[in-house]
Amino acid sequence: MRICRWMMTIILTALMSPGLAAQTVKNVKNSRNFQACLDGFYQCDKRQLTVQEQPEVDLAKQDRNFQDCVSGFECQPAKIAAGQRPIIERMARDRNLRNCLDGIGQCDRSRLNAEARQELVQADHIRNLQNCLESGGSTDCDRSHLSAWEKAAVTTATQDRNLQSCLDGIGDCEQARLSAPERQAVARAATDRNLHNCLSGFSPCDQSQVSRMLPGKSGAAGGNRQN
Repeated sequence: MRICRWMMTIILTALMSPGLAAQTVKNVKNSRNFQACLDGFYQCDKRQLTVQEQPEVDLAKQDRNFQDCVSGFECQPAKIAAGQRPIIERMARDRNLRNCLDGIGQCDRSRLNAEARQELVQADHIRNLQNCLESGGSTDCDRSHLSAWEKAAVTTATQDRNLQSCLDGIGDCEQARLSAPERQAVARAATDRNLHNCLSGFSPCDQSQVSRMLPGKSGAAGGNRQN
């Protein structure tokens, strides 16, 4: 839409004065180039900048470099003003601490003070406990760092997860780890699941199990035949 307005302006100007039309086209190109230089785009031709535009472009470039350093992106720290360097350093420390606490990204523990290191120890312990509760014996779980009650909680969580897998018939199910009542519940769940599949036309479906569950149905059918 903006290009169309520019073209209309050029056409109308050309009808009035060819020289004025050429100057208008030049101004439009210079305006586009100036904006490209402000935004740091590759289309920028600094040779076309005026004396007034060059300082604005340099300032925009400095601002972009400062923002990249603040965000932890690739930047040129040597070109940061002295008054802005404490901000960059503080943001870098905060970003490093956040990475260490989250266990994500680059973490330089040598840059942490005593208080931050203590927080990190607690965060590592909580993350390890969470991994143990969620995945049991995965490589991300170190049970040697757990307290007695935490180990008991992990054992219970592992048993509950195994029971749920057996009840759902999905995932790894270790029948040997089930108690007698749990085995009965799992057997009932499997029977119910098979009946639902057979009635719904889903698979797998074991019709022989359904027949054993409904003996009255076959007897009723036999009575009808005698009549």
